[in-house]
Amino acid sequence: MKKRGWWLLFSVVALLLAIKTTDAIGISPVTTDVEFMPNKAINISFSVLNTGTSPIEVFIAFNGELARYITLHTNSSFPLGPTSSRKIDLTLSLPPKIEPGKNAIEIIAREVPSAATKGIAAFGAVSGYIYITAPYPSTYATISLQGHDANLHEPITLTTTASNLGKYPIQNMVVVVNTYDNQKQQEKERWATTIPLLNPRETKDLVFSLNPARYEAGTYIARAYGKYHATATNEEEITFRIGHLFVNITNVNIIPYPEQIYKFMIDLESVWDAPLDEVYATIAIKDVIQQSVGEVKTPTVSLGSWSKETLTSFWDAKALSPGEYRVDITVHYQEKTTTMTTSLLIQEPPVQREYAFIMIGIITLILIIDYLWLHKKNKRSQQKEWQGKEYKL
Repeated sequence: MKKRGWWLLFSVVALLLAIKTTDAIGISPVTTDVEFMPNKAINISFSVLNTGTSPIEVFIAFNGELARYITLHTNSSFPLGPTSSRKIDLTLSLPPKIEPGKNAIEIIAREVPSAATKGIAAFGAVSGYIYITAPYPSTYATISLQGHDANLHEPITLTTTASNLGKYPIQNMVVVVNTYDNQKQQEKERWATTIPLLNPRETKDLVFSLNPARYEAGTYIARAYGKYHATATNEEEITFRIGHLFVNITNVNIIPYPEQIYKFMIDLESVWDAPLDEVYATIAIKDVIQQSVGEVKTPTVSLGSWSKETLTSFWDAKALSPGEYRVDITVHYQEKTTTMTTSLLIQEPPVQREYAFIMIGIITLILIIDYLWLHKKNKRSQQKEWQGKEYKL
């Protein structure tokens, strides 16, 4: 069995050593945007990169409804030396008509095995995209919305982008933006702005500033849409958060270890839109009359914006009697604190229970030995009695 186990371990290690992996292949630029023009031939260039330290073999492929209109001006497969790049030229011959909106062609650059490849290899692949935007046959506009998180009383802005993707100008387009609470039950603010003229393929950004006095700490919803020529655009919704300087204790886990050692794990969550350094916790343990019987401090950590972290510390409770103790946890950060109280139940040391089981086992073993000895002794006595009777006969 041991021989088989060592052979299995050796096989796994050998397999891992034989596998070659790569993530050194890349494409630049990742995206290329093209405006649709019927029957137009458009020349496009991109580069394939090898950022690794070994030569690779690259294969180029295209995917998408419009991929058949691409002519590649190089071999689709070629070698690429270490830390080098190769420029790829192609021509996109657009047809007379395509679907309105944004059409995508995926460029796939994939590493393939070469004649020098040995063993097992895992090959990388990356994708780039060519986006061809075609106007809609009539008037067609879209709305997008961007926002950001902030802290209480800090300025917050929402940016709405209106885009005309149709063939004709749009006049007097009204852009509406609303903000709500997290349950979307109460409207906080509302704006309505008119764009006098939005030409085909034109985009315009509108920036709205929130009134900080109307918002408390929490999560909010913003919604934007547009109205033009008795038509409504798509609706766009985003969430944004307003933070305050607070670190929440989300959970406390106390894990018993042998020898009366306890591990404290304190889960934290920051609701502050900025990093917090030097965050730590003090843990005070008290008995039933609230007298301190121990105190420990965790190492310090850094909390990122809106991030989570776990503080860990160990405590030796061998000197304490079994019973229930109060645990006061205080988290310290930027001259502020968050507290939580929980309890710790210290039980009889496991070693005492183990000793009792050992003693029971020893006593049981002694009783079994005594029983076997007596049984054997009685058997010998019976044999002597039978031998005596036979002799008399």
